[in-house]
Amino acid sequence: MKYLLPSHAVHLPYTEIERLRRLYMLALGVIALLAIMGQIAVQIVLRNDETNARIVNIAGRQRMLSQKLCKLAAQMSFMEQTPTSAAKEDFLASLLLWRQSHAALQYGDVALKISEGKISDSVKAMFVRLAPTFLSMDAHCQKILSLASDTAQRPLMQHEATLLFRYSNEFLPQMNAIVFRYDEEFRASVRRLEILEGLLFGITLLVLFLEAALVFRPAVKHLRASVEAIEATNKELRHSNDILVRQQAVLEDQAVELEAINVKSQEQYLELERYKTTLEQQNRELEQHRSALQEQMFETERMYNEVRLARRAQSEFLANLSHEVRTPLAAVIGFTEIILADFITEEGKVFGNRVLQSANMLLLLMNDLIDFAQIEAGRFEIHGELQPIRPVIEELSALIGADARVKGLQMNVEIAPEVPKLLIFDAARVRQICFNLLSNAVKFTEKGRVDFRISFNAATGMMRFEVEDTGIGIPNEDLDRVFEPFIQQDGSQTRKYGGVGVGLALVQRIVRLKGGTVTLTSELGKRTLVVVELPQETPKESEE
Repeated sequence: MKYLLPSHAVHLPYTEIERLRRLYMLALGVIALLAIMGQIAVQIVLRNDETNARIVNIAGRQRMLSQKLCKLAAQMSFMEQTPTSAAKEDFLASLLLWRQSHAALQYGDVALKISEGKISDSVKAMFVRLAPTFLSMDAHCQKILSLASDTAQRPLMQHEATLLFRYSNEFLPQMNAIVFRYDEEFRASVRRLEILEGLLFGITLLVLFLEAALVFRPAVKHLRASVEAIEATNKELRHSNDILVRQQAVLEDQAVELEAINVKSQEQYLELERYKTTLEQQNRELEQHRSALQEQMFETERMYNEVRLARRAQSEFLANLSHEVRTPLAAVIGFTEIILADFITEEGKVFGNRVLQSANMLLLLMNDLIDFAQIEAGRFEIHGELQPIRPVIEELSALIGADARVKGLQMNVEIAPEVPKLLIFDAARVRQICFNLLSNAVKFTEKGRVDFRISFNAATGMMRFEVEDTGIGIPNEDLDRVFEPFIQQDGSQTRKYGGVGVGLALVQRIVRLKGGTVTLTSELGKRTLVVVELPQETPKESEE
């Protein structure tokens, strides 16, 4: 007789497997599409942040340029001597840059990397209201340029400078309002992209939930039913085999047929076991893939937040520091120079010069901070030109020597005879390096002396600057830390001597960009020696 499988044995149909496979592929495709859309959103945010930061910087630069035009106009109008061609060229260059920036903010500019169409209707209306003031300032600037070469027109030129100041006072508040409006619109754009990102994240979670409910759960359910059916089949097969053994004498002729049925059942059982193992492996792979996708989404979101915060912090730092501090400081310096030149007695010039010196030192500190940020961002440049180095050293010696004399310190400056009279170098960067080294030496020295030595090795083309003091010194374990930004060897030193801890870090980075080296040796409580070696070009025919 033939042995039939029990009626309750259930097998997973091929159509059901195909349906589950298609659902899984569909869910996988949707998740991949959402991940791609998330990456596109991140790229959009990065591009918008870069363009927006550039627009805010240029808008801020408009305010600084308007102040610079006023300062240059005052210098040319109220100085006794006729304005030099360099002063007029500086005034014209500032005027052209001012015009270009104003046009770029409204219509875009390829050279300034601002695409057309970035301005909203509300900002356009603000520019329309600003246009009369802008045109008036432009007209007065052109008239000042036309009168600059004629000494007889000096009163009319002064009158034009006064009018330029008046229109500048109207221009700055309106330009501030435009900058704030730009910032509000950029923030609103970022918020909209954040909402889109959150929506994509929610849709992804929903797809994962539907995948679990419509794919994984039915597959597990069918798999459990198949296993139960296989176990029931095996149990009945074992029972039937016992019956066949007891009836072997009677059913000898059916032994071959029953054996074949038993072999077939065993093969079916093994096949189902293999199928069960395959489904379990696929289930584990699906779970691993789902976990990997979740980790990728979390990592993408974290990177997006870090990039957004870093861009915003950098933009706010550069914009605020450059335009909110340097602009009024430049005005203080400019007006102090005018007062010293024309409006103050000889007795008051001592105090006026002290104000001017302090403002210049503060401006140097702000420039150090901005230069440090530019170095970190990879936008720092060094330019060299043929010029004498001794006036730079003498200027620094006079500036720092005054502070040393106030503290009762002896300051010695030694320029070796082999130092050429003319070198190709960046005077601003050399001044910046030496100023930071000398000011640190004076600051941390209570008594004794500060030695400043300059030498030149013609064989290697290396300029050597040495600054040695008899100050507090630095412990050996802190020698490397002093070159880290915003860190001093001891927190108590910051409270006692002041400073932000950026001087030596900036010196080291500028010297490395130039291809030089900085070495520091110190004995605690006795001395500190800083040696800077910079490669310097000499002219082919230098003056002996």
